[in-house]
Amino acid sequence: MLFYNPNIRRKITYKRPLIFGKPQERVLYSYSIFENLEVIEIVFDEKITNKYQYNIESKFLDSLRVYDRNNELKRKYFFDITKQEDNFLEFKESYFKRDNQAGCYGKLLYETSGHKGNCNLTFHRVDSFLGYKIKLKIFRNNCGDFSVEEYYSEKNDELQYILENEFEYFESELEVRAKNILRNGWN
Repeated sequence: MLFYNPNIRRKITYKRPLIFGKPQERVLYSYSIFENLEVIEIVFDEKITNKYQYNIESKFLDSLRVYDRNNELKRKYFFDITKQEDNFLEFKESYFKRDNQAGCYGKLLYETSGHKGNCNLTFHRVDSFLGYKIKLKIFRNNCGDFSVEEYYSEKNDELQYILENEFEYFESELEVRAKNILRNGWN
């Protein structure tokens, strides 16, 4: 999760492994709890816990701490936005300490301008917080949250697996629409 949405209460993620390029039955991958600019994700597949911390102003990911099954810190990443334009966002990922010199640069390219719609995430190095030689195609739901994530091998552009996210919101899309009608009428 690169961006924080304060309207999300919980997220359940399912993984669709691929066999001979065909998506298989989805299995439970992780469960995430959202609270005060922090997301705690329990990843069942790998028996790890990810703790995401977000920047209060930009709502962009600030740090990621990865804990093993004994709740010991395995890895820590820091993220800083380096460039932001209408159709892309570039950020730097630093490993275990915030570093102005070294780091891995990621680029989030939006299909449409204004940071809307689907996007692609690529890195200038082969190893990122997502894994080794991975690039990502991200699809959004009606609320703008990342609902489907397709993970590709950077080397041969082969689809590796798919993550499907289901969100529980504090206010559903229908509730927001109903409140808007009550406030502003049908126009």
